Amino acid sequence: YVFQDVLTDEDLEFIIDMWRSDIPVFEMPWITVSMMKQIYDKGRMIVVQDLNKNRIAGASYYDILLGRSTEHHVTVQHEYRNKGLAGAIINKWIRMPGVKKVISWIDEDNISSRKCHIRSGLAETGARAWQYIYLCQC
Repeated sequence: YVFQDVLTDEDLEFIIDMWRSDIPVFEMPWITVSMMKQIYDKGRMIVVQDLNKNRIAGASYYDILLGRSTEHHVTVQHEYRNKGLAGAIINKWIRMPGVKKVISWIDEDNISSRKCHIRSGLAETGARAWQYIYLCQC
């Protein structure tokens, strides 16, 4: 597996479809390839590729402002789960240049994602919004 640096429109469409299949519908209907290109062009997307199958295995994107970074939508294809890819994505994100504090909101029912973030050094703060739990590395 490698972190992919060059993405095509087809790759971006695949990532959008991957997110839509895993994330509640109300969060993703608005995202388009052109919006994804803007995120990608800013260097705010992390994508893992399976070189053996030449396909995307997982992806995430993040925002950063004044050293504070918020992660969005870490998703790993079902066949690649439990192989450390989500952790690799999270660890790459928290070590990006300029990132000093990281924040993630995770669905409280997503136990595996919560555990993965905690293994990567984030801590649950106890704060909640709707069904989401706030995690941070301060």
